[in-house]
Amino acid sequence: DPSKFGSAKLAPNKSSNPRTQRRRETAQARQATAELRKQVARLERNLAKADAVIADLETRLADPKICDNLEELQRLAALYDEASAQATTLMQDWTEAAEQLEATD
Repeated sequence: DPSKFGSAKLAPNKSSNPRTQRRRETAQARQATAELRKQVARLERNLAKADAVIADLETRLADPKICDNLEELQRLAALYDEASAQATTLMQDWTEAAEQLEATD
């Protein structure tokens, strides 16, 4: 008997409401974009640090006195190679993240 339930109405199914669904999708897109923006910013900071290390090593390797100490020259050259490889990887990661971010905008 329907009268047993009084005049209470059932709440509409929120997932079927197009407006609610649009809001949910917009919020999810905003969240995904925010994560990408954070990733791009982090990669930019790390790339700037790597570039600073490379610049410092270049300055130290350019010092003519370094030729007097073969062991130090080899150590700095190895550090330079490592920093350059890291900067290359960071640049590739940044490019990929920036392209993903651009595609979402």
